Amino acid sequence: MAKSRSLSWRLGVLTLIIVLPLVVFALMMVGWIAYSDREATRKALVDDAHGLADDVTREINAHFLLSGALSRSSLLRHGDLTGFAEQARDVLAGTPGVTLIVSTADGHPILSIPSLPSDSPLLRDRAALVGQAIGSGSAFLSDVSADSALPEAHASIETPVVVDGKPIYEIAMILSLEQFRRLLQGQNLPASWLSGIVDRQGAFVARLPGEPGTPGTLASREFRDATRRLPESTVTHTSVSGQEVVSAYAPAAGGWTVGVAAAASELGLGPGAFLVTSILAAIALTGSLLLSYLSSRTLAQKMRELESKTENVFTGEPIDTAPTGVREFDSLGDALARASELLSLRAERQRRAEQELRTSEEHFRLLADSLPQLVWTARPDGRIDYTSARREKYGAIGRTDWEGIIHPDDRRATAEAWLRASDAGVPYEMEHRLFAIGKGYAWHLSRASPLLDERGAVVRWYGTTTDIDDQKQREENIRDLLAEVNHRSRNLLAVAQAIARCGVSTATTIHEFERRYSDRLLGLAASQDLLTDRNWRGVPLEALVRAQVALPSDGREKRFASEGPMVLLCPNATQTLGLALHELSNNALKHGALSNDFGDVSLVWRIDDSGAEPKFEITWRERGGPQVNARPVSGFGAVVLERLTAAGLNATSILSFDVEGLTWRLVAPLHEIVKTGTGESRSQALSG
Repeated sequence: MAKSRSLSWRLGVLTLIIVLPLVVFALMMVGWIAYSDREATRKALVDDAHGLADDVTREINAHFLLSGALSRSSLLRHGDLTGFAEQARDVLAGTPGVTLIVSTADGHPILSIPSLPSDSPLLRDRAALVGQAIGSGSAFLSDVSADSALPEAHASIETPVVVDGKPIYEIAMILSLEQFRRLLQGQNLPASWLSGIVDRQGAFVARLPGEPGTPGTLASREFRDATRRLPESTVTHTSVSGQEVVSAYAPAAGGWTVGVAAAASELGLGPGAFLVTSILAAIALTGSLLLSYLSSRTLAQKMRELESKTENVFTGEPIDTAPTGVREFDSLGDALARASELLSLRAERQRRAEQELRTSEEHFRLLADSLPQLVWTARPDGRIDYTSARREKYGAIGRTDWEGIIHPDDRRATAEAWLRASDAGVPYEMEHRLFAIGKGYAWHLSRASPLLDERGAVVRWYGTTTDIDDQKQREENIRDLLAEVNHRSRNLLAVAQAIARCGVSTATTIHEFERRYSDRLLGLAASQDLLTDRNWRGVPLEALVRAQVALPSDGREKRFASEGPMVLLCPNATQTLGLALHELSNNALKHGALSNDFGDVSLVWRIDDSGAEPKFEITWRERGGPQVNARPVSGFGAVVLERLTAAGLNATSILSFDVEGLTWRLVAPLHEIVKTGTGESRSQALSG
């Protein structure tokens, strides 16, 4: 039997074989050397940049002092330009390459030393620099001017001459940039390094080497951006010559910046050191990989044997526990054998439990699908995770939330009710409108009970949603009917009171009052019977005419004619026109055209659509009756025909007593006459 050794022992031997620590140490040393060399070079760049900046500052300050001294010349302050010119020539004799220009406060040159021709480019466009110097009240160093019209690029020190607080002149000391180039050449820098001076705009004042980077040429964008962010630092960038460099820069006087740069490759590790290190690392890694391969073959064989045993854990087959020669592997094999046996037993129990669960869920589904309500369950946050077969009635509920099917006006109240029930852990109940396919928004009653855990938190909601729209509609109809009955009852009482008051004022005896009052109440009741028979949904005008114009069967009924389109009257118009027709009919039988054997009555109505608003017109005309007085005594009938009908129907009512017979004409807005309601068009109201 092979000697069993621990896996840690074998891995320890493998780790000792690998020379990774040596490789890491070698790389750390090379990196440390590279870092030290890079930092030394960077420090030299910074030191040389500051040294060069000091030299440039001294050079600029010397010219600032010289310009300041000239600006305080008493000859210049007293306007003696000739004397000042001689004085300036003596002062500038020790500074070759410098040109002095004196301008007035408005920028007009009046003196140049040495003398310049009047068309010299140096004398043009002086106003801006002069204005800046006078505006600031102090001397400043300009940026590089590299106009193609100039013989060479230059910079200038602009100094105002102020007497008694008022500027009278401005002195410009034009500096040749060649002196700054000579200053760069005088620095003891390595031959491969770059050096330069830039103005405030990032344009070169001087640069070594000079090409590219002549005076006035902009330095690289990276360098300019770095100088704007920090006045002094180091930056890695691409130079104007396209070389990757590391630059150290520092500020000089006048807002100029001095930079010293070295190639980026000079700050890294040399190729020789990297080559030697790479070769040694490759040899060490190759040897360690070879030894590791030989050792891993043995471990791989043992792992394959263990892998085959692992597969048996999931299939439930017995696992062979033969020794492998590795102690940990043998222990793992025994554990897998025990696990396989336990998992086999657990799988059998789980299979039985799943079967019972499927049976229970099927029973629940069948029960839920048999109910007329929508049965649903939801997570604690209210999102639906199950719905019964009734879900096909609600298309949007498939998105697992209620928002898509709840009426927008009911969403807030529904959410508030849900949150109250969820926070309190109590049953939820809400009446709201849901969108049902083929029906639109309809009233539903949603109820749900929470399943709580041991801490009282909601785990799941079990609920139903019942369509109660028909019930709500019935309740609404009952409320509307009660309101209508109440309204009509009040109207009837008011009309009855009006009939009684008029009857009392015109009747001469109680018997006459009783007869007239009963007759008019019967006419009013006839209109109410028509409305009741049609469930207050409107009465055809022709039916109202037949009910109110009740003529005796003695031939007089043949002398009455009515004509007009089919009109479905609203309840108010039924009651109002019924009273009018009743009064007209009684008057015709007792005093009018139907009180003799020759008279006749015509009743005609029509719809007038010629105007902006449709009108309803009805005319009662009597002919051939007894002679009519010009204006009989006004009674209840006249009140009904002239006042009640006009006020009740917002109409125009005209009652005339012509010689030929009585005529009554009523013109009312059509909407005051016809019965229109929810979903009922005007054509339906006119056609019945």
